[in-house]
Amino acid sequence: MKGFLNFCRRFLLGAGIIFPLISLGTELGTRGCASSFFDPIPTWAHVGLVLLMPAAIFFPWMGRKRPGTAWESAGVFLHGAGLFPSILYTLAMGYLNVMGLIMMPFALVFALSPAGALIAFPFAMAMTGPLAALVAWLITCKSLWKLPAATRRRPWLVGMALGLIAIASAEWRMVSLHADIGTAMKAARAHDGSTAKTLPRLRTKWREEFLLNLCYTGGQAGIFGPLTHLVFGSSTLFVQGRWSSTSSFDREALRELYFRVTGVPFSDAPPPQGMTQTRSGMRMTRDESLDSFAWDEDRGGAEVGARIRGLSMQTSRMDWHVDSDSALAHGEWTLEFHNQHRNAQEARCQMLLPPGACVSRLTLWINGEPREAAFGARSQVTQAYRQTVVVDRRDPVLVNMVGPDRVLTQCFPVPAGGSMKIRLGITAPLDAQAPAALFMPLIVERNFSIPAGISHAVWVQSPQALEVPQEWQKAAATQNGGWTWQAEVPQADLAGLNFGVKQPPLPKVWTTDELAGNESPVVIVERTQAAPQAASSPVFVIVDASATLRPHAAMIREALKQLAQKTPLTIWATTDGEATEVAVAEIGSRLQDSSFAGGRDVVPAFKAALQRLRTTAAPATLIWLHGPQPVELSGEEGIKQLLERSGSPPPIHALELEHGRNKLLEELYDATPVFGGLRWSGWGANELAKTLLSIRNGPTTTANMSRSASAPADGKEVWDQLARHAVFREVVASFQGRDRVPEDQAKRAALHQLVTPYSGAVVLENQQQYDRAGLKPVDAGSTPQIPTLGTPEPSRMLLFMLGLSVLSLRRRRR
Repeated sequence: MKGFLNFCRRFLLGAGIIFPLISLGTELGTRGCASSFFDPIPTWAHVGLVLLMPAAIFFPWMGRKRPGTAWESAGVFLHGAGLFPSILYTLAMGYLNVMGLIMMPFALVFALSPAGALIAFPFAMAMTGPLAALVAWLITCKSLWKLPAATRRRPWLVGMALGLIAIASAEWRMVSLHADIGTAMKAARAHDGSTAKTLPRLRTKWREEFLLNLCYTGGQAGIFGPLTHLVFGSSTLFVQGRWSSTSSFDREALRELYFRVTGVPFSDAPPPQGMTQTRSGMRMTRDESLDSFAWDEDRGGAEVGARIRGLSMQTSRMDWHVDSDSALAHGEWTLEFHNQHRNAQEARCQMLLPPGACVSRLTLWINGEPREAAFGARSQVTQAYRQTVVVDRRDPVLVNMVGPDRVLTQCFPVPAGGSMKIRLGITAPLDAQAPAALFMPLIVERNFSIPAGISHAVWVQSPQALEVPQEWQKAAATQNGGWTWQAEVPQADLAGLNFGVKQPPLPKVWTTDELAGNESPVVIVERTQAAPQAASSPVFVIVDASATLRPHAAMIREALKQLAQKTPLTIWATTDGEATEVAVAEIGSRLQDSSFAGGRDVVPAFKAALQRLRTTAAPATLIWLHGPQPVELSGEEGIKQLLERSGSPPPIHALELEHGRNKLLEELYDATPVFGGLRWSGWGANELAKTLLSIRNGPTTTANMSRSASAPADGKEVWDQLARHAVFREVVASFQGRDRVPEDQAKRAALHQLVTPYSGAVVLENQQQYDRAGLKPVDAGSTPQIPTLGTPEPSRMLLFMLGLSVLSLRRRRR
């Protein structure tokens, strides 16, 4: 009997050393506990805690074998240090201890087979590792108590204190991180301004990286380590018929919080080794087994969604013609997407058009043949697209306007291992802002990647020479008596590429509108001098002090100082809490580089500015200097109410200094007549000050459109883009939010083949789908074209008359 007891004692001592090491090795290799229950080793400090458990058994055992040596003193010290880690992990394992004990007899049987030896037995030992260490620790107490009190008491107590300190140092930042995240989310929901205290505490490199992991893995309490799991993981409430953890964080709320903390959308930050991932040791690694297949939960919806690995832009080509006489440009943007997956994917992106531009053509290549779009009411084309994508799973492409100069483009399917090609025709005014210029369209949000080696092939032609940034002047040439420009432009340089127009537009131009329907066919545009803005008219500027605008902080300070010398100026800067009003004398101190941090909520600043406008007698100009705001940070209903109920709501001039999606701009655009879409050229503080002043002064000329049954005696005939964009301007001028859709304006926009707030464009695969949706694709001959340089583009009416002349001559000869 004594021999059996000695065997059991030795077995338990060995288990107290070996089982915790197996637990550690199994978790580092598989992360099984972290993926299913709680994360026992979220940091390397926790690895040290786990190692204290076998050390508390091994060193006292070696000290007993070698009394009077360093092994003995180290054994006493580490025995005290291993107590509290063993208790902590045993309690945190909870019912896993019971499961491991139940599995152990069966694991011994399964260990006789190779599969059992590799799977069942190690996992059973891993589950009971902390419990085995605690039992072994209690057994070793008897041998340690045989040592003289003077030898063991002090080292043992110091070791115990060290164990507590080790737990505190490892767990404190995890517990505090859990508490800070909970406090920040509660403050964000309550809109009580206390986020200004909690968000700065989250802005450390380690916390930002951990928060990014939570955006993908979720925010259960167990992710934060054993103590948080032990204290909070079992806290549940019975809500709406089910038990739910009170300490878990919603994944969408975590993604919103990540933007608040960093100023970067979680999808734009490099994810932990990919969108689909597993844990490998202490880091996240790509799950290569899922690379060939991807599921897209946002397919057919109105959100761009997260990036899909394996879906990429393959080619991009832009062709532009600039006409200075009419102050209009027309371009065609041809995009091709490639899909590496075994299942078809939908490519989605939000595009930022040139200021004041509209989509006037949409083409999809089906089986190598270009198919033109049908234009209709926004709800009509959207329903047709979703029916085709979700139910029929056939070939459509859809374009809808989602904000000032912003359209959402989505096409399906990009076939498995194949490509899909689309083309957007864009009509852009050159005088949307001063100085007159043509800016390139940009992709500001996407669910596909743009490989580093991909460039945009850009061609620009004009009868007159255009101004181009210094670094791109070598790409200009003269051809056929006109000016041409061609270059391969990298994705990072596209935003800074723009073409200045030297020649002012003609005071009176006209064209024949062949899509006029019952309206008079001749469109006449006359430009007259605009009335100057009153010199005393105040300017309200809202500065988005997010981290994305930190590189522009010095430029913003200097530009605002220059503007303050020429007009009454009131400034609001966004913060982590309530907006702060910045006096002109405090611009230099209140708008320092360090003041720009995280992702700031601009809603409080808008509310303050609009409330001030209610008490201002003189008409004021409201300018918003902003960057991306890709998440909904707080309720914007207060802003909508102030705008909708105001007798004369002020126009919001949104000047984007850093490009990206802005959900607030989209929300305001959906419900109220909010316009903007100005583009920043990036030329420094002096140019920014001039731009702000030109916004305050308003346009120097106004373009007045009229219709006539016959061509005017004076003025110059220009291309039919004049009629298309004139109709677009009229539709936008009548826009009062998509909640109030005038049917006549929607039909008028669709008749003129335009994507507007009321109308969209869709390409379907066959006539049956068009008939089911009540849509009709446009005739390819009626779509706008890029004219040949050196040859003036005749109007279609002129071509028709020439054709009749030729036919009559032939008849006379006969």
